[in-house]
Amino acid sequence: MIPDRFYLVYTLIVLQGISVQCRKRGHIKPHEIDENLLSQRCELLCLLRTSEKCTCRHNLSELSKKPGRCPNSTNSILEKICLDDCKEGNDYECPGTKVCCKQDCGYSCQDAVGLEDDPDLPSIPFNISVSERRCNGKMCEISWKIHQNKAQMLPVFFVVETRSHVGNVFSQRKLSPWQWCNFQKMAEVLDHATMIKKTVVSIKLKLGLWYQIRVAAINKYGYRGYSNYSEEFRLTDQPKPPRPPKNLKAYPIGYWPNDTVVARVTWSAPKSDLPIDRYKISWARHFNDNVSLYLYHDYVKEPKTSYEITNLQRDSLYYVQLQAISTNGRKRLKSSNESRMLDTTTDVLLNPSEANALLIEDEAEIRYQFQPSKKYGMLVRVSSDCSFNGSFVELCCGTDDCETKEYGAVRPRKDQIIFSKLKFNTEYTLRVFYRNSVRRKEITKTFVTPQCEKFKKSHPNLSIKC
Repeated sequence: MIPDRFYLVYTLIVLQGISVQCRKRGHIKPHEIDENLLSQRCELLCLLRTSEKCTCRHNLSELSKKPGRCPNSTNSILEKICLDDCKEGNDYECPGTKVCCKQDCGYSCQDAVGLEDDPDLPSIPFNISVSERRCNGKMCEISWKIHQNKAQMLPVFFVVETRSHVGNVFSQRKLSPWQWCNFQKMAEVLDHATMIKKTVVSIKLKLGLWYQIRVAAINKYGYRGYSNYSEEFRLTDQPKPPRPPKNLKAYPIGYWPNDTVVARVTWSAPKSDLPIDRYKISWARHFNDNVSLYLYHDYVKEPKTSYEITNLQRDSLYYVQLQAISTNGRKRLKSSNESRMLDTTTDVLLNPSEANALLIEDEAEIRYQFQPSKKYGMLVRVSSDCSFNGSFVELCCGTDDCETKEYGAVRPRKDQIIFSKLKFNTEYTLRVFYRNSVRRKEITKTFVTPQCEKFKKSHPNLSIKC
């Protein structure tokens, strides 16, 4: 019998270096959950390789076969339907322990048989429990047990997954898809009488959420399946209000026809224990160190992080405040206010000498040139028949109305605009805002940067890595 110390040392080798933060996976397809198990199996194969370089990260097709075998026949009407939901020999396109099996008209995912009798597979963990007394702050201790069989003599990884939902009352139907959660090993005890090993780990969770946990044990041959999920639980500490919004900016972007000013406010989402529901934006005119009694406010739903304020007076100062709001049951959690001063002074926008130049034609032409650059690789030069002086420019990746912008509120001072560090083979949207006291016009153009290989072939002297 191998001494206990070898179990402990061996497990430390397998589990060392694991961080303590859950990974967000969002809404995923069922078979994508198995990517975690596939990656862990790859790591185990790499641990056993000593004479050759480990390349299984880049060739996961070697591991596409799951343990178990297809059933001889199926009585399920649904499984008899040919959905072509997997390819021949690629079991990891099937969820859980299902394997890709051949039918009369194609391939379908079916429950594997023979997993219980396979001596090379580790046992399924059981008795998943949460230590409520040791769930302090955002850290929580989780434990499980597993039968020590012949397969446990090989290196074994544990995969821990959680699912959760926000709210004061637990609801099974509100639970999210299963998410992979990294953990830190705390202790491990082997009972020689029963050959049952208990593992205790620490994981990082979020406040204000209900959780369920499940565990799978996997070695280089595969796994038998996940454990039963734990009872629902939540951390004892209450969630805190979100932090103030980050990177708050407020700047004018032009005139309306009624001679009032329109301004844009942008920000970044802050850190928060609970998901942010919306933002409250407030603004008031500033008079000689005193704020106007007329305070205006509005709400912006997440995930939008910009807002346009209209009907502002020219040559004025405005006090702008922004607040993030999340919900914990019936209670609203509000961040402290983040504030900025907004200046609508006339010379910040356009002066009268520039106004006549901005009476542009309805069909203004905007041209793009892709030029080589030793420093940046490629420069994008934008020119127009009309002057860019006094205008505002937004350049955005894609056509998402510039909500996620790479270059925002660029105020050109020359007849040409040059952008650097743009991506190859990418669609961009350029919005040019021409505004004066008489007229407000916006031009939107879309262009696609050239493919890296073609651009490099046209400019062989450039050192570009594609």
